[in-house]
Amino acid sequence: NGASFGLTVAAMGFVSASIGGVYYLNRLRRAGDKRAQVQNAEEIEDLNASIITEKGEIPLSESMDKLTVQVAIVFATYFIAFAAMWYVTKGLDSLGGFWVGTIKPLLWGFNFLVGTAFAILFKNILTSLRKKGIVHRDYINNFMLNRISGLFFDLMVTASIAAISLEAFKHKEFIIPLVLICIAGAFITYWYNLRVCRHLFPDYSDEAFLSLYGMDTGTASTGIILLREIDPLFETPASHNLIYQNLWSIVLGAPMLLLLGFVARSITWCWIVYGILYVLFAMMLIIQYRDKIFRKKAKN
Repeated sequence: NGASFGLTVAAMGFVSASIGGVYYLNRLRRAGDKRAQVQNAEEIEDLNASIITEKGEIPLSESMDKLTVQVAIVFATYFIAFAAMWYVTKGLDSLGGFWVGTIKPLLWGFNFLVGTAFAILFKNILTSLRKKGIVHRDYINNFMLNRISGLFFDLMVTASIAAISLEAFKHKEFIIPLVLICIAGAFITYWYNLRVCRHLFPDYSDEAFLSLYGMDTGTASTGIILLREIDPLFETPASHNLIYQNLWSIVLGAPMLLLLGFVARSITWCWIVYGILYVLFAMMLIIQYRDKIFRKKAKN
């Protein structure tokens, strides 16, 4: 029941994001914070024809519908990214050993970065062809792509919950660790993010907390959902942080994904990996609180 355990933890993450995020918003509302007051959606988002279809783009409805073109672009990009990863994986399988047990999971663990890289490549190629006059109109529409991403995000969440096997919940050795991990994880993540955001982002700590807490317990989209409750027009840097953090996610996340190839080998390796994770966490704390640490040393 390992897969069901992991999927359940992920699903509980979304629940935690909702409960913790709504609790924090209600705290702001009770404190009289105007940002947390319920706002009129029509005043927040003014939809007009220029947003839905910009000048120079293909028409909304031609021989092929504009939405169909957007979906086709998304699927084509994902197919090429998947094909590239599949061929690289075949090469790793032929090497065996370390490459299969460590590098292969790392590659698939960062599949979203591979997809992003191919999406950027496709967009740059399309832009270059437009400048050269080979392509005369823009085929990419940001408004529709945002709607597509919202749809597939909802489908992804639904599919992950539907994949959980209810048979697993008949076993107490499955339920007890699951409950303990989910409750402890929710409280620790809430407290940790609150402390870090107040220290690192004093000018917009509330926005930073909601975006990071939502992302840490769910996905970046969950963070954006919570952020929009108090920063609907993304006037603070909180939304940009979710984008620019990807580089640091690679730097700090790569060692952890590499460890996945070792943790399941034995109980000894499990404890070794556990210790390494504490070292990595300590390094991250030093980076985050370096100003306080070095200031104290300087005073001493």
